Amino acid sequence: MRKVSYEIGLPIGSKAKLGLIVLQADETIEYEFWQLISKLDLALHVSRIPSNSEVSKDGLMAMKKELSEAASLFPEKIRFNVVGYACTSASSIIGSEVVSDMIRKGCDAQEVCNPISALIAACKKMKINDLLFLTPYVSNVSEHLIEEVNSNGIRTTVTASFDEKNEASVARIRPTSIVDAVNELYSGQSAIFISCTNLQTFTIIEEIEKKCGCICFSSNQVLIWQMLRLAEIDHNLRGYGKLLSKS
Repeated sequence: MRKVSYEIGLPIGSKAKLGLIVLQADETIEYEFWQLISKLDLALHVSRIPSNSEVSKDGLMAMKKELSEAASLFPEKIRFNVVGYACTSASSIIGSEVVSDMIRKGCDAQEVCNPISALIAACKKMKINDLLFLTPYVSNVSEHLIEEVNSNGIRTTVTASFDEKNEASVARIRPTSIVDAVNELYSGQSAIFISCTNLQTFTIIEEIEKKCGCICFSSNQVLIWQMLRLAEIDHNLRGYGKLLSKS
């Protein structure tokens, strides 16, 4: 075989290197992330972490021991500006500091965040202290997550759940069902949070904001917002809610 010459150039993503650890069962977040960042000249490297097909506290906690291994599967030579762990409920159960420590054991990351730490940061940024909190999870998982939010000084004056334990079903909940639930539940809160990276939310965030006249957050939205913020990326992302349009 004939040998031909080549030149070494720059890797993809000149502005920042982002890492994302995604649950094995998650079918949604990568698609929604690429909707936002495809034109921002960012490198997004994705690793998967084993997860159960049914959501439970024990199953979520079991991911703790897998975090470092999942992070170690990123390309070895990359120093990441930010790595995000894409699980809202597991982040609250494992703890944001532990999540950060375990990920840093597996890869070189300047910053680490997750949807629950991102939600708290978003609430502070937008001066939100009361939420309508909608989750797809079973009750004991939802309750733990809500307690975590409350412990950071954010009231959850209305809480509700689809009470669905099967991840494949969560990924297929119609966005219109989310809108219908919010319309039924909303009673004047300053913001709405739709929890779970596996829910399809990007097509309905602005619709909900217009109907309710308040801010709407979702797990994927706050996570990418926080990752871009920590990576110091300027952007003009319209169509995905007030949080991203005001950054």
